[in-house]
Amino acid sequence: MKAFIKIASFLIFFFGANLSFSQNYLIDKKGTTTFFSDALIEDITATSNASMGIIDTVTHKVAVSILMTSFEFKLPLMQEHFNENYVESEKYPKATFSGQLSDSPDWNENGVQELTAKGKLTIHGKTKPLDAKIVFQVSDQHIEAKTTFDVALEDFNVEIPQIMFNKIAEVVQVTSTFSFKK
Repeated sequence: MKAFIKIASFLIFFFGANLSFSQNYLIDKKGTTTFFSDALIEDITATSNASMGIIDTVTHKVAVSILMTSFEFKLPLMQEHFNENYVESEKYPKATFSGQLSDSPDWNENGVQELTAKGKLTIHGKTKPLDAKIVFQVSDQHIEAKTTFDVALEDFNVEIPQIMFNKIAEVVQVTSTFSFKK
C-alpha cells in the first residue's frame, strides 16, 4: 500500500508539474503568414496557414517557425518557382524568428498592447537582426498577435534573375497573425 501511495504521489507531482509548466507557454500552430511583393509588372501574394508561434509568458521570449512549402500562391507555377528557384525549400525548409519582447505584457488586462520583439530572423540559411512591432489584442479567452515588417531579399541571399526584376519586388512585406488561447 505504501508503494502505491508513493507511485500515486509521484504521478500527481509529475503530471501537476507538467501542467503548470505548459501553462507558461502560449502556442498557435495554425497562425497565418502572408508575404506581398509589390512589383512593377505584377503583385504577388502568398499565404501560409501553418505558421507556428510560441510565447513564453514568464520570460517573454517569442519564436515563430514557418515551413516554406506551406506558402500557397494563386498559380501553381509561382509556388514551384518560389520553392525551387528562390527560397530553395529542400535545402532551407523553414523560416524562423526568435526574440524577446521589449516589455512585460499584461496578459490579464483586456485591450490593445503594442510591443516590439527584438531578435533574429532566419530565411534561406541567413540570419539577420529584426525588430518587429507586435500589436496584441487581449481578451478574456484569446490573445491575438499581429506584426508586419519588410524583408529585403538580398539580405537573405535570395537571388532574383534579371529577367524577373520587374515581376518580383526586392523588398517584400510580411504579415503574421496568431491567435493564442488563454
